[in-house]
Amino acid sequence: MTPGEASQTAQFVAMQRAYHHLFAPEPKLLEDSLAMALAGLPNADAVKAAMDGLCERFAALGDADAVAGFLLQVEHAVCIRSRIAETRLLERVGDDLQQLVILGAGLDTMAYRHAAELADISVFEVDHPDTQKLKRAALERAGVEIPQNLEFVAFDFEHQTLPQALEQSGIDPSLTTLMTWLGVHMYLDDATVKATFEPLGKFAAGSELVMDFLPAEEPEWSDEAEESIAELRQIVDQMGEPMKSRYTPAELESRLTAAGFGKVQFLDALQIVNRFLGGARESFCMPDAAVSTLIARI
Repeated sequence: MTPGEASQTAQFVAMQRAYHHLFAPEPKLLEDSLAMALAGLPNADAVKAAMDGLCERFAALGDADAVAGFLLQVEHAVCIRSRIAETRLLERVGDDLQQLVILGAGLDTMAYRHAAELADISVFEVDHPDTQKLKRAALERAGVEIPQNLEFVAFDFEHQTLPQALEQSGIDPSLTTLMTWLGVHMYLDDATVKATFEPLGKFAAGSELVMDFLPAEEPEWSDEAEESIAELRQIVDQMGEPMKSRYTPAELESRLTAAGFGKVQFLDALQIVNRFLGGARESFCMPDAAVSTLIARI
């Protein structure tokens, strides 16, 4: 991130969620009715123009069809990770869930769209203060009320420790908690990722972490899969937020279990289609075996 400025990738992600909400065919991966407002876009035409501008901006990656196809993959990855987190949250509400902690919240809208369901749960959005400033302004412009049970926790993953943020914020590790960490780890170095896992693994038994990750190259990967990640890295490099870490599922499972998590479930594309989309394979454009999301339980 550029000092004093909000995350460009957070805005990029919100725009893609808005585009999906407005233009994706049914069944949609995610219904995010607030994404357009938080992305700072006034109407559907503006969302369409923003997406067209992205295609032009990244035209150097290939021809127009290739760029559009790649951005569709990113759109689907962005939306499905939020859908998985949101579904897991709603499954846990009314069960034993006491706390929701959204790490790297960016312009996520889950806590606002489900404010009624979360009324009896403490909600914390943890993110860089510059991004939180942008979000608060966007919420105010859109007339979206900040729920009384939601707290903003200013935190810089690169320059602060998470235990400090937890101690100063009122987040209570003794409570059964759902933690989400989406679209963040790949911008941090390995030491910072490990330092984040350690305090999360100390939360109460039954707590869960929903996390996406940038997979490291595997021997069986096709050239197309690795080229797609290389293109994504080029895009975020242009935004000034370069990617720093990639993991295999085995590496992540090792780090998470060492931190205190007992069970780590990795979701591949075929499992996602069957579990979240009723088998509608045409709605999700990832290869069946593609894995980039996990649910870890303490």
